[in-house]
Amino acid sequence: MNWAIFSLHFQDAVEAKGFWGHFDGTTPRPDVSKPKDSPAALSTTEAPATAPQTGPSAEELALVAQWEKDERSAKSLLI
Repeated sequence: MNWAIFSLHFQDAVEAKGFWGHFDGTTPRPDVSKPKDSPAALSTTEAPATAPQTGPSAEELALVAQWEKDERSAKSLLI
């Protein structure tokens, strides 16, 4: 099988599974490293209702876990 035919079939199969973004870079890993409430963003005259969040939320961690699972599935299709 030559490269042109393989490439076409591979892309078609991966797109059908919904993982093409893992190959072309349009589905990057979610970035959860940035804190949402930085001290500079808080007003100095008002006390925050809750303490600033220091790490990723459960929802963000779930998004990363799903992305990593999809990344493994995409790699599996390539192999």
